[in-house]
Amino acid sequence: MRNVPFLVFPEAFGDDFCDAVIQSASEQQLEPGRTFDDKEGDRNSSVTFLNPSPSLGFSTAIFDLVSHANMMAFGFDISMCAQLQFTEYTEGQFYAVHADESLIHPKRDSMFDRKLSISILLVNPLEFSGGDLVIVGEKVELPRRGSAVVFPSFLQHEVTPVTSGVRKSLVSWIQGPMWR
Repeated sequence: MRNVPFLVFPEAFGDDFCDAVIQSASEQQLEPGRTFDDKEGDRNSSVTFLNPSPSLGFSTAIFDLVSHANMMAFGFDISMCAQLQFTEYTEGQFYAVHADESLIHPKRDSMFDRKLSISILLVNPLEFSGGDLVIVGEKVELPRRGSAVVFPSFLQHEVTPVTSGVRKSLVSWIQGPMWR
């Protein structure tokens, strides 16, 4: 990593992309968000995993942006977009401090590790209050609908409680060969 904890792309995705993601998510049932260890009280949100079908183009667009961010700032060995998780936070919902990948206790059910995480804001930030994405103690400013942030998956981050409105985001994890 080249001394940059995260990169923000204020105009990463347009309204058509955001609308298509929200439409795709609306065709599936939202379920309570869970953590790796199912620890009670760490997460209160609703999620669904989207079909990564190439015909939708979500994975390709996301991987292209993350590859660009990786070349600019991180230099990790990455190879694929893992899952696409639509998340909705209503009033009072949050996700406590966590990391998407542990370098100390990695999960070894795969030949790949999560290397980079991306979070895309799917709604206008004026439509909700609270719900701040905070990475290693620093609030991330996502100024408009379609803004994205890319960061190493091992960094601690959280989403603070939403105080009004609804926060909708799409997150994904870019994988690569196991850390060495």
